[in-house]
Amino acid sequence: MLNTAVLLARRSTGPVLECGSGLSTLCMAAANPAITIYALEHSQEWFDRITGTAESLGLRNIRMRYAPLHDGWYARDQVPDERFTLAVCDGPPRQLSDRSGIFDCAGIDGAVLVMDDAEGDYIKHLAEWTARRGGNVQVVGRARKFAVSTPGKVANGN
Repeated sequence: MLNTAVLLARRSTGPVLECGSGLSTLCMAAANPAITIYALEHSQEWFDRITGTAESLGLRNIRMRYAPLHDGWYARDQVPDERFTLAVCDGPPRQLSDRSGIFDCAGIDGAVLVMDDAEGDYIKHLAEWTARRGGNVQVVGRARKFAVSTPGKVANGN
């Protein structure tokens, strides 16, 4: 999934939303310094760690957002008001959330969406959401599956 997120970030022409921060945040930012990576993080410790690492690496295109969880999703007021070209969802941790809050995030309808842990009800919700926007879903991997949802022509205005 990391490789896919980095390749998509490298080709992105606009802002990226990442739900959960970590190595992928740093790699996507390094892969394309011309875009902004907005990363939502519920853990203060992890927020501080990624912020410090980004600063030490000179990655200036990361905008960390500390967003405590409310009803299993990140604080809504911390989701930036942007039209994203890419969204990567690897958080919150599965034991704290079903991650379905991503589907309510404004600004991702025209984005490519990469979602970790593509299984069960989670993939069912992703398939329904993707179908509503005229796109398609590809599930990748064997042991650790992830999904890539691409928008259809109606959703992104083409």
